[in-house]
Amino acid sequence: KLSGYASRDVRRALRKGQQAGLKVVEIPNSEKVKSAKILAKKEEQWLATKGRWSIGFLLSRIHTTYASLPQERWFKVIDDDNFIHAFVETTPYRQKNDHLCYYVDHMLQFPGGHRFALDFLLSHLAVTLKNEGCAELNLGFCAFQKTQPTTMIGLGLCLNRWFEPFYNSQGIYLYKKKFSNKEVPRFLMLNKQQPQWQQLLAMFQVTFRCQALFL
Repeated sequence: KLSGYASRDVRRALRKGQQAGLKVVEIPNSEKVKSAKILAKKEEQWLATKGRWSIGFLLSRIHTTYASLPQERWFKVIDDDNFIHAFVETTPYRQKNDHLCYYVDHMLQFPGGHRFALDFLLSHLAVTLKNEGCAELNLGFCAFQKTQPTTMIGLGLCLNRWFEPFYNSQGIYLYKKKFSNKEVPRFLMLNKQQPQWQQLLAMFQVTFRCQALFL
C-alpha cells in the first residue's frame, strides 16, 4: 500500500493518462517478434536523444532471443492513433506466499510521447497485477545509490552519481521511489584474487541490464 507522496504520484499518473486518452495494452506472445522490431526502432530514437557514447556493457536492447520470452509480459501505452508512448517488459522471478512476482526488466518512455506515459503505465501495471493476485512488482536495482567514498572505487562511483557522466543513478532512484513502498539493500562482494575493475565491469553488465534503459 502506498501513502503520502507516493500515493499522490500514482493517482496523478492515472488521472493524467486517462485525461490524455492513453491506453495500456499487453502485447501477446504471438505479436512479440513483430512488436520488437517496432520497439527497437523507437529505442534507437530514444538513444539518439541522449547524445552519449554507446557503451556495450551499459545497455541491453529489446529483442526476442531470451529463453524466458514466453513467460515475459510486455506492456505498452498507446493513444487513439496507435502511437506508442511507453513500454515496460516484466519477467516473473520468484514465488512469494504462493503468488507470482514480477520484475521490471525494461522501462522506456519514447521521444514525442506524453510526459506521464511511463508513470501511467507503471501505476496501471501495479493496480492490474495486484488485482491478479501478484504479491510484488519489483522495479529493480538502483546501482551505487548508497555507495560511500571510503575507497578509490567507492569515490569513483560517488563521482559518477554526483556528476552522472555514464549513469543517472540519483534520477532513477528518485523515480522508482515514487512507485515503491519497500527498499531492500543489495551488497557487492569482490574477490581479492581478481582485478577489481574486471569484477566491476561484470557487475555493471548484470546490474545495468536489470536497471532497464534509464541513463
